[in-house]
Amino acid sequence: MKEWFKELYQNCFGNDIPMRIRFLHLCTLGGTLGALLATISPLISGVYSMPGIIVCLITVVFFFGLFVMTQTTGNYDAVIIIGVCGLNFIIYPLLYFTMGGIQGGMVLYFIMGIVFSLLLLNLKQSMVIFPLEILCYIAIFILGDKYPELFVNVLKLKHNYTLDTALDFAVVSLTTFCVIKILYNAYEKQQARAEALVHELEDLSITDPLTKVRNRRFLMQAVESEIKKTKRDSHAVAVIMFDIDKFKSVNDTYGHLIGDEVLKNFANIISTHCREYDIVARYGGEEFVILLPQTTESVAFNRAEEIRRAVEASELCSSQHVPITASGGVAIYNPVTMHSVEDFIGKADTYLYEAKETGRNQIIWQHNAKGLAK
Repeated sequence: MKEWFKELYQNCFGNDIPMRIRFLHLCTLGGTLGALLATISPLISGVYSMPGIIVCLITVVFFFGLFVMTQTTGNYDAVIIIGVCGLNFIIYPLLYFTMGGIQGGMVLYFIMGIVFSLLLLNLKQSMVIFPLEILCYIAIFILGDKYPELFVNVLKLKHNYTLDTALDFAVVSLTTFCVIKILYNAYEKQQARAEALVHELEDLSITDPLTKVRNRRFLMQAVESEIKKTKRDSHAVAVIMFDIDKFKSVNDTYGHLIGDEVLKNFANIISTHCREYDIVARYGGEEFVILLPQTTESVAFNRAEEIRRAVEASELCSSQHVPITASGGVAIYNPVTMHSVEDFIGKADTYLYEAKETGRNQIIWQHNAKGLAK
């Protein structure tokens, strides 16, 4: 039974259910409960007529029937139209003439019916039905005033008018409060879910789908931001560019699935050797770049050497013995010679090129570079 209620709740109020449909479920269930309370309160106050009690019971069945329709047919638009029209044009008028009219507190229910109608209907439907509701209620007031014989005799209405009105007010207020409170909580949850989805989409847009490190677009923006900070605060910033040695032969020999595993493990090794605020990004193919804020060139070189040695000592493929090494180039930002992000990263790329041309599996920086032209 617990699982059944849990499943019912998810089907009616789960995060994947559109807000309008959740509100429909809330109105049908809340209407069932509210109609039941509206049936009980006249019996407590003693202000009722038997035809009025019968209409109240019909209202309970009506709302519960709407809820069953939402679960069995899934035709929510039809349920909304039936509910709004049946409630405002049939049930409420009947209750007005069988439960004492204005003195019986029915105006409170009219207002609740109009509010819920506006929340459930779309704009075009509201433009048609809302004026009809207003005309219907005005006509009811006029008919009740001109033809008092239309009212069913309500027991003790004059004697218990205050108690009856107070109970009607309590029922309407409680029902409206519960519906609006639950609706607001559902709205907050949906907003939180929407924000989480937006955040997830933003994260996906800046993340390499294979290796789960940042992508080139994010890297370029981050480097540009760090350059601005460096110019303002005179802090050093370095980049390391890595390339897997002879990666094409790995793909050609073992296949692209093995190549993908090597790339993922390579990215993981780099990430584990970086600080929390360093940025690791896949620059393209088998090339990776690390942005190291507030880092001197010698520190960056030592970091690059640690990563190179870790790659050399690691098995980057669990199913095949694939010996892998990596080459790297280290550059420090120089505002005099580097006028753009491309100049900065291009310097590290130049050193990387030299590392690959002079034997691979090594890190080149300005203190050991031979100045090979690329």
